Amino acid sequence: MVVQGVSTATQAAAGKAAGAAQTLGSDLNRFLTLLVTQLQNQDPLDPLDTNEFTAQLVQFAGVEQQIQNNANLETLIDIGRASEVAAIVNVIGKRIEAGGTMLALNAGKAEAAYTLSEAAAETKLTVTDETGRVVYANKGKTEAGRHEFIWDGRDEDGRALADGAYTLKVTATRKDGSAIAVEQRTIGTVTAAATGDAGPILSLGAAEVPMAQVRSIGEAVAKTAI
Repeated sequence: MVVQGVSTATQAAAGKAAGAAQTLGSDLNRFLTLLVTQLQNQDPLDPLDTNEFTAQLVQFAGVEQQIQNNANLETLIDIGRASEVAAIVNVIGKRIEAGGTMLALNAGKAEAAYTLSEAAAETKLTVTDETGRVVYANKGKTEAGRHEFIWDGRDEDGRALADGAYTLKVTATRKDGSAIAVEQRTIGTVTAAATGDAGPILSLGAAEVPMAQVRSIGEAVAKTAI
């Protein structure tokens, strides 16, 4: 995925407004042709009501003004998108943390973090692929606070898995088996960025994260998978 330029979106918006204006112009021409024909063939004893076709002309003018306003609004939106693109370009190459359970495996390494709200009797880490199949499972840290998890992309049999988006599920329980609140973070280096209807999207190798989920941005740091 690459950064999407704003010129295409601008041209699409301008084309939409231009198309509406062209349709309106065609309708207005037909209306005027019909009006002239009616005037030429009207009954002198029962002339057309001038107020009626004047009101229709006013309606056409109002629609034309609305189309122009829409075109101006589309231009402002495109300017905002241009600023948005400029901002996300600066994120490429940065190390980010985003809320969520997604685990981005890239070049044989995936990184995440989890925070336990209190000390746990047991913590389990489970990694699943896009089909929901468990590919890795292990015990996690039980102390309260933040812990990092770095995965080498190998399953329980030691086989290297393909890069892509995996899911890390962290569960922590007390001695009585009740669940402890866990906050999870996705960690990775941004390799590309793009804009979309739902907002900016950042690529962490073969996986994607919405910009809205990003919690922190920093310089990339090399870490060894464990």
